[in-house]
Amino acid sequence: MAICLLAACDPADDAATPPSATLESDRTETTTGGDAPPAAPAFATLPPVDSFTYPTGADDIVVQVLVSAPVGPDVPLLTVYGDGDVVAGTNEGWRSGTISDLEVQGLLDDAESVGLLDDALVLRGPEGASATVSGDTPAPDFTIRFDVDGRVLEHQLDLARIERPPAIWAFLNAATIANRFDLTERFEPGAWIACSTDGCEVVSAALDASSRPVLPHEDPNSLVDP
Repeated sequence: MAICLLAACDPADDAATPPSATLESDRTETTTGGDAPPAAPAFATLPPVDSFTYPTGADDIVVQVLVSAPVGPDVPLLTVYGDGDVVAGTNEGWRSGTISDLEVQGLLDDAESVGLLDDALVLRGPEGASATVSGDTPAPDFTIRFDVDGRVLEHQLDLARIERPPAIWAFLNAATIANRFDLTERFEPGAWIACSTDGCEVVSAALDASSRPVLPHEDPNSLVDP
């Protein structure tokens, strides 16, 4: 699959009071007469960030980044499900975990900042561009899918077109192999897809580094059908 983009407390502690609190308590008790101290000013707050809507079902895919494999089905480097479950192919191997809505919102905000929530993009390199003219189009290096704010977007990108300027490349790198969400749980799927020049097969364990996992929402047999 490897493509480089890219306190427990002592009871005695309960009796301990910070010096500042003691001083404030003493001051209050000994002050008589006069006006009450002025009320503290309200805290200034930052303007709200964008709030995106997305499907929240366990099998709903909010964001997915797929990389094209030399043989066999695309490899899902990042899959964010609607319930917050995440599976990612990282530099440390396949990892999974659950993220919060705030983290999903942050990912979508970053995607918007690099233009991935505007319109579907087709950014193909020289091979993709020339092959399109001849009618024989190879698969894009990356396919990125979003289901956000009631729209489904799919981008087809070649590495040659997104290395410079690096904004989209940096987004993909951080979200996938750089392990943006610090996922620590090893992903253990029920099946894997192993491919060779002779074809692909469903296996119970990864045969080599090129084997890709079958994700919870996927039908393994459909992945190996010609």
